[in-house]
Amino acid sequence: MIGTDILSIAGLAVCAVIGYVVVSRILGFVTRLLRPSVATQRKARTGQAGPNQQAHDEAARAENARRQEEARRHEWDAAEESRRQRKANADEAARKKRDEQVRREQKSRERQEREDAVRSKARRERRPWYVVLDVREDASAADIRAAYRRKISDYHPDRMASLGDDFRVLAEERSKEINEAYQFIRQSRDA
Repeated sequence: MIGTDILSIAGLAVCAVIGYVVVSRILGFVTRLLRPSVATQRKARTGQAGPNQQAHDEAARAENARRQEEARRHEWDAAEESRRQRKANADEAARKKRDEQVRREQKSRERQEREDAVRSKARRERRPWYVVLDVREDASAADIRAAYRRKISDYHPDRMASLGDDFRVLAEERSKEINEAYQFIRQSRDA
């Protein structure tokens, strides 16, 4: 029995050795397939690659050139879009500035027209001096002077400045009218 046991153990050992050899050979073969050969590595270092390697390198260079061209095109498109946007912004700002200028000019024209209308109305309504000063025609010099001071203080443009442009213009016209009436009566009474 002991002899058969030894033979079985020896058979197992032989099988194990044979299995180890077979497995190492298979692994060596697979490793050589996966790893480039020493000759291929030497050719790659010296710049002498095989036809497959040259085709692969050429394809890689073409792909790299395509990517660089695409990146340049993308940068150019982005720069062009940025230029278009800046131009559009500048055009919009210029349009707003023109519109604001037109609005200011229109407001100025309207204000001038209102002032002219008030002035022309005041010129058309030339009233006699005693009506302007709100006294009787035969009033004394003291009454005329008192009425003049009262009226000029009521219609002084500085007092009407806070009420707006229309009132200011009206106050200027009334002040001129009061001053003209007072000057007229003083000159006519002194003469």
